[in-house]
Amino acid sequence: MFKKYVIRLAILALFATNLGAFAGPATVSADEGLFEYVGQDSMFYTNDTPDTTVGVADVTASDGQTAKRIPKAVNTKAEVTTAPFIDIAGDYMIEDSNFTYRNGAVRKADGTAMDGFSAALAGESGGGEIQYEAWDFSMLKHAAAYDVYYKMKIDRESNTQGEVARIGVYDATRQAEVFSPRIIDASETTDQQWQEFRVGTFYPNYGVNRLQFYAEGMENDDVSGIHLDYIVLKEVVPLTIQNDAFTLGDSAVNIPDGLTPDNVATTVSNGANEDEPAIEIPIPGNDLAAGDYTLMLLVNPDRVPGTNWDNAVGDVMGLSLRDVTAGQDLVPRKVYNTANPPFNIKLEYFGAISLPIQIDPTHEYRLNVYSTANEENFPSFRIDSAVLTRVLPEPYYDPNKYSNVYPYKISPGNQDGINDYATISYSIHGLYEPGKTIDVTVYDAQANTVKKIVNAREDWTYVKEKWDGTDNQDRTVANGLYTIEVKRSDNRIFLRKNVQVIDGVQLMEATVNPALDDFPKGVWFEAGNIPYIEADAAAYLDRTFDDIRDAGADTVFLANWHKKPGIYEVTLAKAAEYGLKLIGLPDGHELFKFWGGNYFDSEARYSNDEVAMYEALVELTNIALLSEHAEQLSGYLLFDEPRSLYVVDKERFRDNLSVMRRMLESIDPNRFTVIDYTMPEDASYFYPSNLTQAMSLDLYPVVNHYPTPGNFKHIGTYPNAAFEESLDASTLPIRRSLTNDAPVWMILQAHGEEEGLPREPTPAEIRAMTYESIGRGARGFTYFLYQSTVVWRGMVDYDYTRRPHIYGTIQQLMSEIEALKPTIMDMRRIANVATTTGGGGGATTQPYDPGYPSADVTTHESVSSSDKYIVVVNHNAEASENVTIAIDRSKLGMDIQSIFEIDRTDGSLSEVSYSTTGNSYVLTDVNFVAGDGKIFKLVKKCGQTIKEVQDQQFGTWGAASSRGVADLSASDGKTAAKVVGDSNGPMDFYAYASDAGLTAGHVYDVYARVKVNYKTAMLADLVNGPSFPKPEGNAFTVGMNFSAGGTIVWPSTIAASSMENMFWTNVKIGEFTATADKLAPQASYVFLAPTNNKANIESIYVDKFYFVDRENG
Repeated sequence: MFKKYVIRLAILALFATNLGAFAGPATVSADEGLFEYVGQDSMFYTNDTPDTTVGVADVTASDGQTAKRIPKAVNTKAEVTTAPFIDIAGDYMIEDSNFTYRNGAVRKADGTAMDGFSAALAGESGGGEIQYEAWDFSMLKHAAAYDVYYKMKIDRESNTQGEVARIGVYDATRQAEVFSPRIIDASETTDQQWQEFRVGTFYPNYGVNRLQFYAEGMENDDVSGIHLDYIVLKEVVPLTIQNDAFTLGDSAVNIPDGLTPDNVATTVSNGANEDEPAIEIPIPGNDLAAGDYTLMLLVNPDRVPGTNWDNAVGDVMGLSLRDVTAGQDLVPRKVYNTANPPFNIKLEYFGAISLPIQIDPTHEYRLNVYSTANEENFPSFRIDSAVLTRVLPEPYYDPNKYSNVYPYKISPGNQDGINDYATISYSIHGLYEPGKTIDVTVYDAQANTVKKIVNAREDWTYVKEKWDGTDNQDRTVANGLYTIEVKRSDNRIFLRKNVQVIDGVQLMEATVNPALDDFPKGVWFEAGNIPYIEADAAAYLDRTFDDIRDAGADTVFLANWHKKPGIYEVTLAKAAEYGLKLIGLPDGHELFKFWGGNYFDSEARYSNDEVAMYEALVELTNIALLSEHAEQLSGYLLFDEPRSLYVVDKERFRDNLSVMRRMLESIDPNRFTVIDYTMPEDASYFYPSNLTQAMSLDLYPVVNHYPTPGNFKHIGTYPNAAFEESLDASTLPIRRSLTNDAPVWMILQAHGEEEGLPREPTPAEIRAMTYESIGRGARGFTYFLYQSTVVWRGMVDYDYTRRPHIYGTIQQLMSEIEALKPTIMDMRRIANVATTTGGGGGATTQPYDPGYPSADVTTHESVSSSDKYIVVVNHNAEASENVTIAIDRSKLGMDIQSIFEIDRTDGSLSEVSYSTTGNSYVLTDVNFVAGDGKIFKLVKKCGQTIKEVQDQQFGTWGAASSRGVADLSASDGKTAAKVVGDSNGPMDFYAYASDAGLTAGHVYDVYARVKVNYKTAMLADLVNGPSFPKPEGNAFTVGMNFSAGGTIVWPSTIAASSMENMFWTNVKIGEFTATADKLAPQASYVFLAPTNNKANIESIYVDKFYFVDRENG
């Protein structure tokens, strides 16, 4: 063990010296410290990279200098590094040569010690004579727990009794023990025999406080000497008991199994000798530390081939757990059936039976596995392994304590928005004493005051302060270690914690959005079903990827792929063979700690240390990026379904996701990053911060609670969460971010279960969801899910036979989406201009819901022309309907030459008949099959002249009005904007008719192209879910006047509720007859004035005023 360790340290030292080839932490310093001594940094050689230097001043280094490199972020595939990180897994040893000796303690030769020396002190002594101090454990595995062991021997008399030594770890910054010190009793020792003593468990990388590892005597006169060879930190890892350690009965045999990491499983045949154990699994207590554990048995039931898995019910297997040493059953024999986890769900891969067990290292235990007599349903079952995981104590630096400093590493120098400052949280509630005050102070490593953040405050509530890495003169401090202290005027200390100032990582932003040209037609795929054995994985992927391609998909969302790095290459190779793109990795669930159920801990494993976070993301992505077929990986699924209402600290959770997105973009700017949202409140909360290059939504509206097909009004059974409104609310953050052109990709429900929340949608419902998504602006369509798994049925059954009503529907829709793709890419959503009669549906009686009164309709403008589109979807998912569509001519803003239906087989245009009234264009009794959708193109009348005045020609009135604001959805890429205040001018935006180039004698319809931003777009809580209130009052007034006084078009006031949230609306101002006097320079003007309604309207945007010529209309 030690030789391996020394070799590894030598490798680390090589990478530390050859810093130019190292892409590890943002600042890597190589000194002697805990490494094998190889000479001071001034003697190091580097590879002459410009960012590598030696002899850098560092007061913490042993000679006052160190070698340093600041690596740049990887930005192309060619620059991806394969260098290992300084991240030691396993044992980490601190030798006696690194100890500090006081009060007569010495390091002396000892032939029985591992390196020939040991630390020694007199047995009768007391006090801390042997000590090791450190604060930087960044070389250890991040976020991992370690046990602290001391290897010691005691020289004592044979009849020695009582306490002989004390060992422990003291936090010198916090001035408290890390855990209770261990008192070694004479009865635990053997005279002059080396023994390892475990002290406790801690998380080395949950802080940079100064820790003192100490050993001291207990003033026992019968002890002549205490010797310490080394201190070792042992990573706490689960104990896995594999099949080769099992004792097998007659009904059990080991077989190859590609779904297990070691490719072996033990299969047990049911129906034979159920009374005797089929497998005996020994659990050696002496391989484990004392404590509470969770015992997981990984098991998979075998069903009868070719039968319906849903019909396989009843007993599967039996278990008992015995303490062999005590001769006692800890868990009496229990039979597990399909009502018990994991057999109540259907997994192709192995699920876990979990049992609690308290381990005594002096005992032996045995887990017995039994067959059952239910071979008719389950002829056999397979066991992968037994895994024991220690139940660990709460992390030493708990991010959820009332008093805390977060993060403990900051990089204020680069001001990149990543850990630029530390937040100091403290609460002294209930400890108020009159006349006493609080100070918050920052000290340097020499205890000099750097900054006084709070001085003599009488404030006893929960407080948050910030330290931005500056001193009292607001100068950024040098890199190094600093202490933040919260202290009362009577010198009572409430918080002391170290913060390390570092350079941080250097990130780059992608210059283009790689998601813009992507149009995924995908399926959601459970990668956990892919075998570990490469040949088996290839066969599995041949079968499934070929089937997916045949369905018409071109993209596969890979769930849980990141957990199987050994199959990355074969997965990418098979994707290339079948022409499929992959979206997967890194999946932020692996970068966060579970708090329990859906409650994620708000602190990412690496959030305190941006360098460690960057390294973790590089490590996760490198294996795939270095593949020969890396081009098949089109993007990263950073996180699936973050929940804003289910986290301890949602702000911290949000910020961590944002940082990870930025790092991924810097590591690999050629691939997009996407987060999948399951509720609109989550998209609304997280997206404005993380701004992923694409937004993915899985708003599943088909639920068992509302059984009528076509009822999409209750996502998650929430009373007000209709699919259509939820989709619009989810995408609102993109619209509010005026320069954001991120596409929206839908994950559409194509799964369900007989009981529980999701109901399996009918083919008509799948069709309706797809076309409604097109109508709401989606430009990517993925169906959840391909395999049948858990309790859900997917596109294929458990034996991979196609389920025709699901697979066939998706296959047809994939074909239609491909034909409609050019049209969909040409469509940009605007405020609706049409209404429908007929096509309603989805009404339920129990519970009561009226359903939809008529077909769904949305309006879009063409990106490439002056034409427009409408998308109509039949809400009746049970029967055909004739739908009449009325298009409001005043809202359309143009006259129509013709109307075409887009053919979904080839994208061609088929002209349809319509009638024209004074107010509308009407398509009468258009037939829709159940749940069907259609796209109609509205072609602008040939020769109709439209004159416009763009925003940069506007006049503005009053404060908070601006012109030329970048807006990708505006007709010229810019808009005028006004933040609504208490006092708004009578004409905040106005344009002169003389600037439009109008023709005297012609009659014009006058329009303003406007959108408004609601003050409150959504309300949400855990009980009722989201709701979408409409704004009250008025939004603005429009009209047209003579500049010298007088009215041309009487003002009209537009109700706020009539405006759709952040969709461009063509607001007709009125009719204008152009005469020479009105067209004289600045003689007349059209205007828009926001009303004083800031409680309901946040802001108003005006793209242009325009004039539609009626003479050639």
